[in-house]
Amino acid sequence: MFRNLTLFVVTLCLSVFPLLAGASLVGTWEAQGSNEGKMQTWLMTFDVRGESFVGTWRSVESENVREIKEGKIVGNEVSFKVLKKDGTTAMVCKGTVAGDKMKLSIDNLSEGEHRQATAVRKAEH
Repeated sequence: MFRNLTLFVVTLCLSVFPLLAGASLVGTWEAQGSNEGKMQTWLMTFDVRGESFVGTWRSVESENVREIKEGKIVGNEVSFKVLKKDGTTAMVCKGTVAGDKMKLSIDNLSEGEHRQATAVRKAEH
């Protein structure tokens, strides 16, 4: 009986721990969404430090690179700001990470638009 209880507790801990660990943002993510009727692609990289992160947001079409600041991870939910070159906030992003996919809700403050995007973690070579 004690052996069965021990086995149950170990199995439970191993199955629940990944859920408690929160979202993993390690790697490069590729997001696609529409802007003014055109599909756009962005590459995002994150430097995670515990439950916070910073990073870069790069438009593939224009090679424009922006800074990601104030990133927060709570469970599988993430939020961050994308800055303009002058340091003001251009976009506020919130999303949910599930494995190698991230669903993003993006408020573009510069253009007054709200859009949805899906990001996929790119395979490292």
